[in-house]
Amino acid sequence: QTILDSIPTTRRYIGSNQGANWKTFVPPLDTRGRSIPSGCLYLDDFLMCMPVSIFLAIVYVPYKVPGLMELLSHPTKRYILVRDLPAEMRY
Repeated sequence: QTILDSIPTTRRYIGSNQGANWKTFVPPLDTRGRSIPSGCLYLDDFLMCMPVSIFLAIVYVPYKVPGLMELLSHPTKRYILVRDLPAEMRY
């Protein structure tokens, strides 16, 4: 089993019935229980809820991550969230 096979694609949110795009896997940000003003968010929460393909367009990753190129070429899994990546791809 490859790293790509271990990534689930079961979480779906906005526009799930319209095919896979970057909005499909992005959940609403949960700020309840935190002492931040309405409409604000923590940057780490924002980055972790970002699809991998968009995250890599913004953040430079200078080292080789196993399975990353296969993930980016997959039509659906390229849109999963950074927080849903397997541990061997995150660290």
